[in-house]
Amino acid sequence: MLECAQRSLLLVDHSKFGKTATHAYGDIGHYDRVVTDRGTPAEELTALRRRGVTVGVADV
Repeated sequence: MLECAQRSLLLVDHSKFGKTATHAYGDIGHYDRVVTDRGTPAEELTALRRRGVTVGVADV
């Protein structure tokens, strides 16, 4: 489904970073934009941006 989409967005809170998932739907680098919250570590945000992902941080 990601391959067919014109754009893809992933909404994920800070608690999901730095963990190994038992199931994943695509690689995070396949998303055009990732929106997360201010609790996400800066190094995780930097890693996403280095992969070419646009990152949005919500003020929640």
